[in-house]
Amino acid sequence: MIIFLLLSNLAIADSRALSAEETVDSLYAALKSANTELVRTILDPEVLIFESGGVESSLGEYASHHMSADMAFMANMSRQIISRKIIEQGDICVVATQARIFGKYKDKEIDSSSDETLVLQRKEQGWRITHIHWSSRQK
Repeated sequence: MIIFLLLSNLAIADSRALSAEETVDSLYAALKSANTELVRTILDPEVLIFESGGVESSLGEYASHHMSADMAFMANMSRQIISRKIIEQGDICVVATQARIFGKYKDKEIDSSSDETLVLQRKEQGWRITHIHWSSRQK
């Protein structure tokens, strides 16, 4: 929890100084701590999010539909990174992560495998997430 708070504070202080990987980790810190302002800073306004067969085509759409549910869920979860591959070429970076997400949510024990791909673009303000593809399955 302390790491999440430190990353959240670091990202707010100067998101331009963060690496692409730190930006991804800051997204999870912001979701876990329900820091809407930081999520809005990290995600590009035109972010495209694929999750569970659904699509959200902008930050505004994500914020009005699914972001609060992700925050409530992640507040109760622990996240263990199993593997991560980072491919950075110029101002574009792909971060592919396999993780274990576990905890208790709405009186139900959760233990799932998560596969995700995040695409980031370096902009004047620093790295911004322009695409997310989240996929998970119960273990």
